Amino acid sequence: MEKIAEAHGGGAVRGRWTDIDPTKYDEAHEVQGLELDAGSFISPYDVPDGVRLLVTAQQGFRIQLRYLTDQEKIELTETELPEIHFGLGCHSSRLVSLDVAAATGFPEWETVESVLSKLTSQRNQINHFVARTVLRDLWSQLAEQIQEVKAG
Repeated sequence: MEKIAEAHGGGAVRGRWTDIDPTKYDEAHEVQGLELDAGSFISPYDVPDGVRLLVTAQQGFRIQLRYLTDQEKIELTETELPEIHFGLGCHSSRLVSLDVAAATGFPEWETVESVLSKLTSQRNQINHFVARTVLRDLWSQLAEQIQEVKAG
């Protein structure tokens, strides 16, 4: 995990990992917006098994997604909103992280979802839908963690 922090510039205050039950997201019909044949199963390598929030040295936010396999080198992807960037796995195109600039504050889920919906990769469309669903399900919990960091 240290390599991910270094790839993002380091200096982050580490949050705690929230474990995710990957079986909750392993069937296509359970993932919002994903259209696969009924009964299709999603590769466990495309389903995050953990998420954590970090506060960067610049007081921005980073949300990291953890997968079964070791994290690979990531490349940051710019979006239509200059204060939000995504980290994608260089080889897998999995969504690995979401960075939000300090000036923005913790964004509403609808803002992030609108940007994420345009990020979908042809190389790993399934992972992007699953990661978006995981983030949606945990967004309020991540917002609460930000409040804890600010309070203490």
